[in-house]
Amino acid sequence: HHHNDKVVLLIHGYTSNPEETRNLGNYLYEQGFDVFGVRMTGHGTTPQELQCTTWHKWYVSVHEAYSELRSRYAKVYLFGVSMGAMSALKLAEESTPNGIVCAGAFLMPTSRWVSFAHFIYPISRIFGSDGIYFDVPIPKQRQHITYIRNPLTSTMQLIDYGKDVRGCLNRITSPIL
Repeated sequence: HHHNDKVVLLIHGYTSNPEETRNLGNYLYEQGFDVFGVRMTGHGTTPQELQCTTWHKWYVSVHEAYSELRSRYAKVYLFGVSMGAMSALKLAEESTPNGIVCAGAFLMPTSRWVSFAHFIYPISRIFGSDGIYFDVPIPKQRQHITYIRNPLTSTMQLIDYGKDVRGCLNRITSPIL
């Protein structure tokens, strides 16, 4: 049940899960907002499950949550972390949320591993459906929030997702922080 007409949809980042936004959710709730944390397909389960998904499926999870909240609240705000911020931007291009907050939107991959990923991806396909995973140095206190193994195919999906979202930025009219 909700106590008002405004809700914030909290969207976690790549390889992460809704636990990542829990503290913020509690804070926003104390400030008088209803909050809803979405879990994207392939996230919050296993890296193997993530490997079997595409960015389109990640986005569908967010879109469905948004549509549900839209039907129940007068005002829907989006808060996204990293890839979650990209999802918020893509949603804002297709509809008009009342406002968006983007924390570290992953739009332009700059780090070296991305060029490395482009180089190694064609090679990795030789190894079949098991694919290649690389270990990510996640601190102990965050290991319940995010995967410590990252599927290469999913990283390629992340890069493609960024390209897609970059193409729609000029069509967003919602206020953005």
